[in-house]
Amino acid sequence: MQPAEFHNTFLRFLNNSCSQTEVEALMEQLAVGELTPAQQQLLEQHITNWTALQANGNIAPTLQNKLDTIKQQIDGQLQQEAPVVKARFNWRTLAAAAAITGLLAAGLWLYQRTDAAEAETFTVATGEKRSLRLPDGTQVIVNGGSKLTLSEDFTTGNREVILSGEAYFDVAQKASHPFIIHTTSMDITVLGTAFNVRAYPDEVADETSLIRGKVQVTLKNKGAQDYVLLPMQKLVVNKNQDNAGVQIAVNEVPHVENLQKNRQTQNLSETAWTENKLAFNNEKLEVVAGKMEKWYGVTIVIKNDALKSIPYTGSFDGETLEKVIETIQYSIPMIQYKMEDKSKLVLF
Repeated sequence: MQPAEFHNTFLRFLNNSCSQTEVEALMEQLAVGELTPAQQQLLEQHITNWTALQANGNIAPTLQNKLDTIKQQIDGQLQQEAPVVKARFNWRTLAAAAAITGLLAAGLWLYQRTDAAEAETFTVATGEKRSLRLPDGTQVIVNGGSKLTLSEDFTTGNREVILSGEAYFDVAQKASHPFIIHTTSMDITVLGTAFNVRAYPDEVADETSLIRGKVQVTLKNKGAQDYVLLPMQKLVVNKNQDNAGVQIAVNEVPHVENLQKNRQTQNLSETAWTENKLAFNNEKLEVVAGKMEKWYGVTIVIKNDALKSIPYTGSFDGETLEKVIETIQYSIPMIQYKMEDKSKLVLF
């Protein structure tokens, strides 16, 4: 099991959303006690963040000793250095002890700021997702290929963050301290609300999708033009590439759209990813390919330009890349594809 797959499976296990096959595979790897250094680090990070529950007073005193025992054992194992490719641990005992404490059911990557130097930036690799709880109580889910940076005075001044990529925010209400998200094309100001921001540097548009509450979006390079979004609205800002290949805002008029749920699945394609679902709603195949790249951590090349503008609607829950492309091909028979290697898919 690769580190990214291990990480995603372990997060789904915490959220009680693993299939029986995934649970068995995960438990087998933990029981055997054979983890790569990268997987070892991922699991240690999970345990470290579980300890934040103690600081928040969310663990009963009778469970704290058990958690301390787990943490001490893991720390002891991680301190053992050996010149081998893989590290061996008695994870069967540790996993069983963690399950007894009930911590695996928590399913939340809790973040507690203890050092400003360590808390500034969160980077999530392509193909992964991470849930965060910021110091003010705001809940954030960060999508793959994204980076979220907190301002140095986040806890004392305006709550400001810089986002490159995609994240879903459920902002804690603090009227005296607005929450502001900065991207390359817009600034989004909120008091307390839930919304999704997609602002990948390599994509043709930035989007802000409001689920509830109200947000004000100030566009950059647009004479500080403001848009106020109401629930179930989305602001789309089109971009094009500069000489360096970076997407920048263009002079096309930004537009507001109403969010539409998929008729079959009743989910929103803009936020389905937060539920581990890959969804598209009448989106161009070029856009679909870009989202699949970030979802699966692969490169997708469309060699036939006629394919790029074909619209596609669909929703996938846990399917492999091969299954997804087979399903898309069923809907768009003219698509041909081949895997040139494990990380590159060519459509023609």
